[in-house]
Amino acid sequence: MSILKSLFAGEKRSSLENPSTSLLEWANNGNETHSGINVSKDSALRVSAVFACVRVIAETIGTLPLKVYERRTGGGRDEAPDHPLYDVLHTRPNEQMSSVTFFESVVGHVATWGNSFFEVERNNGGRVIGLWPLLPNETRVERKNGEKRLLWRDKPLPDRVEWIHVPGFGYDGVQGYSPIEYARQTIGYASALEEHGSRFFAKGARPSFFITTDKVLGDEAEGRIRHSVERAVSGMENAWRVGVLDESMGIETVGIPHDAAQWLESRKFTVEDIARFYRMQLHKISSLEKADFSNIEQQALEHITDTLRPYTVRFERVLNWELFPPAERGRFYAEFSLDGLLRGDSEARWKAYTAAWQLGTMSQDDIRDKENMNPLPDGKGKDYYVPLNFAPVGSTPAPAAPARAIKRGGFREIVAKVEVPPEGRELLERVELERRSLSRYSVTRAAIPIFRRAAEHWVNRETRALLREIRKAFRDGLELGELLKRIEAFYETFGGAIRREMVPVLEGYAETLTGHIRDETGRDPDPEVFTVPAMVEGYEESFENRYVSKSQAQLADIIADGANTSAEETQAALEARLEEWADTRAQKVANTEAVRAAGAFSKVIYAGVGVELVRWVNVGPDTCDLCAILGGVVVGVREFFLEPGDTVDPGPDSPTTPLRVKSPKGHPPLHTGCDCILVAETE
Repeated sequence: MSILKSLFAGEKRSSLENPSTSLLEWANNGNETHSGINVSKDSALRVSAVFACVRVIAETIGTLPLKVYERRTGGGRDEAPDHPLYDVLHTRPNEQMSSVTFFESVVGHVATWGNSFFEVERNNGGRVIGLWPLLPNETRVERKNGEKRLLWRDKPLPDRVEWIHVPGFGYDGVQGYSPIEYARQTIGYASALEEHGSRFFAKGARPSFFITTDKVLGDEAEGRIRHSVERAVSGMENAWRVGVLDESMGIETVGIPHDAAQWLESRKFTVEDIARFYRMQLHKISSLEKADFSNIEQQALEHITDTLRPYTVRFERVLNWELFPPAERGRFYAEFSLDGLLRGDSEARWKAYTAAWQLGTMSQDDIRDKENMNPLPDGKGKDYYVPLNFAPVGSTPAPAAPARAIKRGGFREIVAKVEVPPEGRELLERVELERRSLSRYSVTRAAIPIFRRAAEHWVNRETRALLREIRKAFRDGLELGELLKRIEAFYETFGGAIRREMVPVLEGYAETLTGHIRDETGRDPDPEVFTVPAMVEGYEESFENRYVSKSQAQLADIIADGANTSAEETQAALEARLEEWADTRAQKVANTEAVRAAGAFSKVIYAGVGVELVRWVNVGPDTCDLCAILGGVVVGVREFFLEPGDTVDPGPDSPTTPLRVKSPKGHPPLHTGCDCILVAETE
């Protein structure tokens, strides 16, 4: 049983004859604000934004598992479910509360009062068996003679009572600041707006007015008229009813209508202002007025790192210091598990699992455990796997097996060892070129669906966000120039959505092409010439700029045409373009970028393995007349096939229009729909 319960069991509680500070605050309904509304910790929670902020913080942390871990001697850690504190912190802090209820309470105290206090209950052997939260309105801490002491109901606690204090943000290191106290002017303003609206609608949603008359009325007549009019118009049930005034009477309105007072806008602002005090992302408290779902995952991460983590770390530091004996502090510790909140969407999560499994940092059972799945039977999921071509930095890789050396030597090495007539050798060379070309082409074709799925994610986000913005702009009567600025502002931050989807795809593609070229040439790339991350970063940045520029240009052209058409026609044209993007753009991006990335990466990788010449090869089923002209052309690995100003002319007999080149062409594609590839030119 809690010592405080028995210690103060017979104490006379606060009353009207002997009021405590909290009772006086309750009687006065808190401290008055400039708006005329009294704000207390209790009344503040009646403001929806405050209640939502406190609830999100308290409930989220309350549902996080708090586990005890033991550090390994050589690094790493293991969960320690047998430690005496494990059940207290993870399952049931006391005989009346679950861990969820307990941490909801104590975290809520910090979020409202700025401080959390709880008593530590130990058994006769000194082991912690319970934690009991103390009401912050009955508890305060002070520093006296250089030491902190706790006052419970304004009385110092005896030394035999063990207590823990978790302060919130504060300057003196003793007391935390109450967010509600510092936000009380904003909260009072929000309460005043709510009360004003309630009274406004209670009076029939009409502003205040005077009844005027040419006659002089006595007190009795004036009271009778006032009572009659108020009874006729007050209350929502009387709204829009018709009243009749006597002869020579009139009405003069003196109140400000809600739209003129910007009542709705003020209410929205108070929600945002209250959220600032709690560093709360607005979408977490259901305020979606300015929601931008293109970066919602990043906002969710910011909610964890900026809003929740300061609370979890405060509690972890205090609990680890106060509850673990000095001999255990370096070995055991408690920590909230944030893994569940950091999981993200399923696709991103499984991409991370795949990378971790391939690098040998996670086994199949490790992954299954993260997904709340049972281990594979017979220990089949416990093994860790790593790529065979990896080696520690600075080490010399083991020589390849002879059979592998022959394979990596390529078809030319085999031909060189066989007596073949010159005409037969030429045929075999063509067969070898065809084999290498088809192998590379198959990689490119296999990559197209992967590129498409990645593009679908950001294109869907892009079209949905732009559609909301465009409809809102036309609904509000926004000028076209202002709409264009909003679209430009949207694309300033949209690159992150493209980057998150595109980079993993490009990295996997680059690794695959590197392996193919390594097998084709029998050489390993020189890391001083290129690395996959640097190559991917450069390509993704170039693609992102191309994509955003084209998107803005297409929408800007439609908006420019809007100067000569109606607003309805302009909106319809913009929505039609977005609908077209949603239907076809992901596939177009995939078709083009799978070929473009293959060409760009191949040239860089070829340079990295020491290849000096590359050949343009037509491999698609429907090679066009333009690509056919470049088929078989050989250039240096650092040279261009075409320069700006060059013209590719298939001749007068071809139905294809000549193509004038605007930018250097160092690799395929030559045009949209081109599926040509590059291969190394061997002597």
